[in-house]
Amino acid sequence: RNAIDAQKEQIAKYPNSAKAADAMLNIGSAFIGLEDVPAARDTWEKLIATYPDTRSARNAQERLKRLP
Repeated sequence: RNAIDAQKEQIAKYPNSAKAADAMLNIGSAFIGLEDVPAARDTWEKLIATYPDTRSARNAQERLKRLP
């Protein structure tokens, strides 16, 4: 959870940074590690909506397809 909080802090400080989309992708992955699939799904869906033209959004779309 500390990693998730650190990533959220980065997004809050720098929401327009190119790294914000990467941070959201990482948060979703951390939720998968915690076996919190709904939170991962929500995070990746927000990533796609907020940063649609990024590599991270494309990666999130692929990861969403693999979720149960």
